[in-house]
Formats: sequence, C-alpha cells, structure tokens
Amino acid sequence: MGIEDLLGFGKASEKLINVVSAACGTLYRPLGIRREAAAKADEIRLLGNASAEAEAAKIRIVGLANAEQNILVADTDIEILHRAKARLITREIQRQSNIENIVEIALSALPEEVSEEPVEDDWRVRFFNVAEDITDAEMQTLWGKILAGEVARPGRFSLRTLDVLRNLSKHEAEVFQRACGLAFTRGWMARLIPTTNTFEAMRPGSSALDFKEFGLTLDHLLTLMSAGLLAPGDALTTSFPKKENRVDETKQQVVVVNNGIPIVLEAPLGIPLTFESYVFSTAGKELKELIEPSPNIEYLRLLAKGLRLKNISMYRSRHVGESEFVDIAFREDF
Repeated sequence: MGIEDLLGFGKASEKLINVVSAACGTLYRPLGIRREAAAKADEIRLLGNASAEAEAAKIRIVGLANAEQNILVADTDIEILHRAKARLITREIQRQSNIENIVEIALSALPEEVSEEPVEDDWRVRFFNVAEDITDAEMQTLWGKILAGEVARPGRFSLRTLDVLRNLSKHEAEVFQRACGLAFTRGWMARLIPTTNTFEAMRPGSSALDFKEFGLTLDHLLTLMSAGLLAPGDALTTSFPKKENRVDETKQQVVVVNNGIPIVLEAPLGIPLTFESYVFSTAGKELKELIEPSPNIEYLRLLAKGLRLKNISMYRSRHVGESEFVDIAFREDF
C-alpha cells in the first residue's frame, strides 16, 4: 500500500510527501503534525517539566554543556536550564509550524503531473534547513512555490537560488516583484524611458535612469543587484537574431512576452534588434517564474513610443510562444 493510498492523494502529492518525510525523519501527514505541534505546545505550557519533550531538551542541553564546554550543570543552574529548555522547545515548535505552512502551500501549488526524477538529497537538506526559519507569510508562499516547482521538475531551482532567497528580505522581495512587472520572459528590462522629447539608453547619472513612476528608483535597482537578482553592470544588452517577416521580406520581427502579453518587435533588416537592458541573474530568472504576471501597460506604451523613434515597431500579438512568426493581420498597437 502506497502513501497515496493511506492519505488519499495522487502521485504528485505522494512525491512531495516523500520529500518532506525524508527531511523530517518521519511520515509526513498534511495538517496533522501542525495540529499536533499546537496541542503539544499547550500541553507543555500546562504540564511544564512533566512533558517528555522538556526532559529530552534538558538531556540535550546538559549533554552539550558537558561535551562541548566541559561544564557540569550545577543545582544552582537549574532555573537557567528550565528557561533554556523552554526556549528550545518553543523554537522547535515554531520551526515545525513554519515547515507545515510551507508544505501546505506547496501541496496547493503542485501541478497534476510531476517528473519521476527524484529531488536531490543535497537540495532537500538545504531547503528545509533554511525553510524552517521562514516565518513571514509572504516569504513562506515563495518557499512553498519553490518546493512545489522542484518536486515537479527537479533541477528547476539551483542551490545558488536557495541561497539568494534565504538572504532576501521582505522589502527586497517586494521591489523584485515590481521589477518583474516590467520584465520580459527571458528576464530583461529595456532601459529606454522618455526624457523630454527624446528617448535615450539609461546611464548612471542620467535622468532617464529614474523609474520612480513605475515603483523603481536607482537605489532599488542597486539593491536588486546587491541581492543577486539583477546582473551587475550598466552596459548589458539583450539581442535577438534576425528573422525575416513572412509578409514583408524587407523587415525582421521577433515575438517576446511581457507578463503574459505576447509582443511583436519589428524593424527594417538593417536595424539590429538589440536593447540596452537590465538583465536578471540566473537566480532572478528562476524566481521570476514564481511571480504572478502583472503587466505595467503604461511602461509598455512608453517603451513602444520610444522604440518608434528608433524605427522599431512594437505591438501586441495573439501568438503566445516567443520567437514565432506572426501575421500582420493580428496587429494591435499600444
């Protein structure tokens, strides 16, 4: 009898439960452990030193003191010992609750079909060693989505991405979400913003560098670079290979996607489709997949206006895939 038979879940959930059970050292039961943890917390508060958990914590603390510090716990230290074991128990209950919340989010985010490839042990250990200390609800949502994504497709999120996310503050995550609202699928933001009557590539010190009206300042961008979400540098570009328009052989076009909106970039053959950009790091690109699409239409309109001055057309398409040819009949200007 498999775990899915015991719990009533499908194979996708079974795989997740196996990963969590291996990390916890016991069969994971959705919602069950969290409720047991809350009940045990009440029991500890009511019974105090009589609980088995408190005694186990006492033994552990005394052992650490003896083995690592070669200090015997004297009778006069018993009050400190009780406070220490209470702190240890409280901390572990909180950690268990954090894991429970993240796993429940992962269960709800799992696709119906998942790869049969197992999640690597190193990844699993690294994930839960960090996840147990994530208490903020919004950050728990990110970690839950990462767990679901890795279970569905092992290798989707690198260990480096876990390290980046581990050090990410809630404020940095909010700034990153705003940046994702401007970014194209491949993880880049065009650095073309209007300044008076012309458009120019943004450079440090240029008034065009200010994304304030879109919720991003220069300090925000530097913060994302420091956090490992944007590649450092102010001279990065995003380029697309030449692809002739099927209707007009004198033009080239590519299809890109911005927050779920398919967009055509079209220019005469002699004009390269190369854009100065802020480019997401590998970790940034992986984490961007977790952000719900939220297109900034005003940004796209301004970008389209600026590109027209460079003889590059930008308009909507009904096609979804990137780098596909499109029919001019489906054109919808911004």
